[in-house]
Amino acid sequence: MSDTVKTALLNNQIGLFPCDTMWGLIGRMHPDVATLLCKVKKRALANGFIVLIPQNYTLDKLCPLRSETATKLIETYWPGPLTLILNQHDHIPKEITGNHNSIAVRMPKDGPIAELLTELQEPLLSTSVNQSGETPHQNIKTVPEAILSAASFCIEAEPNSSNTPSTIINCQSDTPKLIRQGHLDIPL
Repeated sequence: MSDTVKTALLNNQIGLFPCDTMWGLIGRMHPDVATLLCKVKKRALANGFIVLIPQNYTLDKLCPLRSETATKLIETYWPGPLTLILNQHDHIPKEITGNHNSIAVRMPKDGPIAELLTELQEPLLSTSVNQSGETPHQNIKTVPEAILSAASFCIEAEPNSSNTPSTIINCQSDTPKLIRQGHLDIPL
């Protein structure tokens, strides 16, 4: 990945990036970045973010022990387009989680985002490229100027999937709950 992108991220700037599922606004897992992303998207901070991780072991820094169901889903579907909502460690800033007791985590499978995460070796915040309440943009050419002007970088490559978001499953308890049906159809 370019030094420009890494430098921008390390300076808590945000950018447009082709994730393995769809276009995303990304930035470091930092409270200031979460606040900036909310401002750009006109989104309430109470929503929290998906945290993209480079390796499974990164999960231990974000979450305490996981349920057996969460462990099985991780072993079966990660890396891939599955986001799990898990109980969080107390040290995770409220801006990242929307002041909830949970954190949404995903490990991308391939493409530029997986390469970037491997190079940085740290989690990144991710959110869809759209203003709050609007449909996510599937083509970078249709992104509103307000979002484009806030981005410090834009990687002009296409996402690796059909622009379908990740499936989200809440695994905070022993009984998993489907929150959003996305790219994967997972029997629960």
